[in-house]
Amino acid sequence: MNTSPSSSPGKRFVIVALMSGVALVFVSIAMVSFFAVRSFKSGSEEGSGFKFSAGKLFNRGAGENVEYFPDSGNLAIVDVRGVIFKSRPLLKRFDELGKREDVKAIVIRIDSPGGAVGPSQEIHDAVVELKTKHSKKVICSLGDIAASGGYYIAAACEKIVANPGSLTGSIGVIMQLVNLQGLYNWAKVEPQVLKAGKYKDMGSETRPMKDEEKKLFQDLLDGVHTQFRKTVQADRGLSNEQIEKYADGRIFTGEQGKEYGFVDQLGGEKQAIELAAQLAGIEGEPEIIRESIHRNPWGSIFGGPSFPWDSSEGSEPGEGAEESAQVSAGTLKSAIGAAGIKTLGSFLPGGASLHLKPGVPYFLPSFFLSEGIWRK
Repeated sequence: MNTSPSSSPGKRFVIVALMSGVALVFVSIAMVSFFAVRSFKSGSEEGSGFKFSAGKLFNRGAGENVEYFPDSGNLAIVDVRGVIFKSRPLLKRFDELGKREDVKAIVIRIDSPGGAVGPSQEIHDAVVELKTKHSKKVICSLGDIAASGGYYIAAACEKIVANPGSLTGSIGVIMQLVNLQGLYNWAKVEPQVLKAGKYKDMGSETRPMKDEEKKLFQDLLDGVHTQFRKTVQADRGLSNEQIEKYADGRIFTGEQGKEYGFVDQLGGEKQAIELAAQLAGIEGEPEIIRESIHRNPWGSIFGGPSFPWDSSEGSEPGEGAEESAQVSAGTLKSAIGAAGIKTLGSFLPGGASLHLKPGVPYFLPSFFLSEGIWRK
């Protein structure tokens, strides 16, 4: 065996060179694959106007999406997918489309169970503005699910087209809280809460909720529910009887929704496009433009959002608190298992986990539970 000192640096150089070469090959393959896929899509989607800008790719951070609309067309399709925790991406898209004179109609394709109240209301109002301020014909197409906050957005559209089996409705508000006092006692942890204001710690996980606090929360939820019902009733022109009977949080199919007055037509995206073109007076085949949402390849390598505009992730203000809550919940998992407490988990398509902020009202069906909710 050669143990001379001169052989060791040489070996290290060879190892470093090999590792650098492997890394370079990996990055090159990733970039070539990305450009090849984009070129293929551009060639196969004739007339769609898909483009790729290297500048857009490298000017964005890891995990961000490269997104834009093609330059020409008279009917645009916008996708609303995932749980709604933020509104800014969609508001930007609607603003861009609203200002384009060539776009006469917009089809909003919704595959969302709903989400946070504020963002759902902001997107709803942006849809209304597309109709009133920009004179666009806006049609909604319901996919697998367009419930609660998803339906809140759909109600603003001129017409709603749903598949017979689409899940929709769920016109209600939900808030989830948890009392971990028993768990803290078991773990011999004694939380200390300091407050100024009688109700500042209402909903705290460290103690049972008082009756007067429950009433305050219920009044809050009832108020938001009333806003939801009034909005849907005004948008859809429904009677008080229809609202009282069906706007109680229940989920119904697209077929039932049409019977109840919450859906205008049964059909898929194709039928929604045909209806939008007809209402907008577009003659012949519409020139369809669809937003091109590309996953940043650097995000695939270093991590990034799971959905095209996944509102459960990103860099919106206030998301640090949500992450902290998730970390806090995670530290209790070992204690939870030892205490024999089962976790109620909620998972989205693709295996993404949904975390709801305790004490925050949501436009979501009840089966989309937070992982921070436990029961015996």
